[in-house]
Amino acid sequence: NMQSFKLKLRFLLLGFIVLIASCTSNPPMPSLDKQANAFMVKGQNQFERGQWVSAIAYWQQAVDLYQQIDKVDLSIKALLKLAESYQRLGHYQKAEPTLKMALKQANNSGDEIQQAQVLGSLGQLCYAKGQVEEAQKYLEKSLQLAKQAKQPVLQAWGLLHLGPVLAAQQNYLMAQTQLTQSIQLAQQQNKTSLALKGLMNKVSIELQMGDELTEAGKSPPS
Repeated sequence: NMQSFKLKLRFLLLGFIVLIASCTSNPPMPSLDKQANAFMVKGQNQFERGQWVSAIAYWQQAVDLYQQIDKVDLSIKALLKLAESYQRLGHYQKAEPTLKMALKQANNSGDEIQQAQVLGSLGQLCYAKGQVEEAQKYLEKSLQLAKQAKQPVLQAWGLLHLGPVLAAQQNYLMAQTQLTQSIQLAQQQNKTSLALKGLMNKVSIELQMGDELTEAGKSPPS
């Protein structure tokens, strides 16, 4: 009858209102890749403010999510960021396995560019730890892959870091040669800040050479 029909209609309308309200108050969760991307941005924001511990927390979440959805290239990028924050904090014992994990993923994917990036970061880490011979091996391998992949900016970056490593072994002339190449490559690619870093490293090594020559020229005490 009419009364029963009206009652059913009221229940249907009520159900529809509840459904609309629930959809409005509880929006669907973003996809895992979008969540991971958001963590990457938040991590970068924290890193730029010098909040490295917070950056680590965000980037670790990004790594976990990228690995869940098998986004290997993005996982490697997040691991590189994570290792950089550990290194800023002086947590070399955490930075090294993080980079080794990134290297394993890059080797498995066969991506020469990411292999070069990770090897370069391992070279920087070894240099920071005072392991200059290991640093040189990693950086030279990184440069070889960057050259094979035809990545001049990555080559310039590798040469920028190889210079101080060679200078630490008192191979000053070779260090200057590497830095000159780095500056030239950076200028060719219009990477002014990279070229300036190369120039600063070159000047620093020239000063270091001058100091050592001065010391060598001093007469021994009588």
